[in-house]
Formats: sequence, C-alpha cells, structure tokens
Amino acid sequence: MSGLKAGAGRQMITPPVGIPFNGHAYPERMADGIHDDLWAKVVVLEQDSLRVAIVALDLVWPLPENDYVKIRKAVEEATGIEGSNVMVSCTHNHQGPIFAAHPMYNLSIKKQRELVNPWVESLPGRVAEAAKQAEAGMEEAKVSHGKVPITGLAYNRRKHIPEGVASMTNVESSLNNYYFGNTPDMPRCIREQY
Repeated sequence: MSGLKAGAGRQMITPPVGIPFNGHAYPERMADGIHDDLWAKVVVLEQDSLRVAIVALDLVWPLPENDYVKIRKAVEEATGIEGSNVMVSCTHNHQGPIFAAHPMYNLSIKKQRELVNPWVESLPGRVAEAAKQAEAGMEEAKVSHGKVPITGLAYNRRKHIPEGVASMTNVESSLNNYYFGNTPDMPRCIREQY
C-alpha cells in the first residue's frame, strides 16, 4: 500500500460512579468506584481520496441502534469522514455501564436516569473528539502484523475434541454451573486442558 496515512486518538468515556453494570446484570451490581477508566479509541486511515474511521468503545455490547447513527454523524461533522465510512464496535467489557434505566436494578429509575442519560448523551461528542485527535495526528504509515503466543491469560470456552465435537468448557448443563477462569469449582478435566 502506498500513500497510506494513519492516526489514533482516544477519549475517556468512564461513566459516573453509582451507575449499574450492563454485563452479568444483577439487581445489586452498581459501580462503587473506578478501577480502570473506559475509553473510546479511534483509528483514522486515509489513502488517496478514501478516509475511514474505526471506533472501539470499552462497553459490553452494542449501543441502542440510534446511538450508532449519532456517533457516525458526530464523527462526520467533526472530521468530514462520511458516516458510512465509520465502523463502531464494542470491546465487550462486562464491567461496562447500562445505556438506559431498568427496573431490575436496586436503584430508583429516577436516579438511574440522572446517572445514565447525561453519560449516554455525551458519548457521540467524546467519540468525535477522539476522531479529531486521530485526524490531527495522521502521518505516513505502513501495514504490518505481529504474532506472539500468550498463555495463561484466558481460554477459549469452545473445546474441540478428536471426535469432532465442540462443547462449551465453562458450562456444566446438568447443574447449570458456569466456570469463569481457573476457579476452585472448575472441574479438574477442564483445568488440565488449559
């Protein structure tokens, strides 16, 4: 690839303390502090007359449909990159916040809305700022890749066995047990495989 330019930017999108968690939702699961900030990260790529933006949000799963449109529009207004050339994704962070108030949580709907709504409304603007940073920092780039094995960090929950069967290794369906990581209750056979 010749004439490729690239830039990267990021903006913090950490919600306020007290907001309920979206991943592994339980009525009492609300943020009681900040361990690590959440980020909107944007890479802008340009070659010839084509410019694209790739957005990664540290959130658990896709935003409500219209928020993707709002993010694309905000990036387009901030950078001139066509909204159709903006890809928005989430890193699937299970400690991420909810996007709308829900009666399931042990927090009043009014209080949830006070925490959630301003945060959700600020997302498109924050992503647009990250895109502007990325655009401002663009420089000549070249595409390459690297590969390194990392063991002991995580494991794939789908185990392929010689018979051609793939099963979920973190689920024991008869007991409805779920095993996350190398926990004491994880069956020995699963622990030995990883």
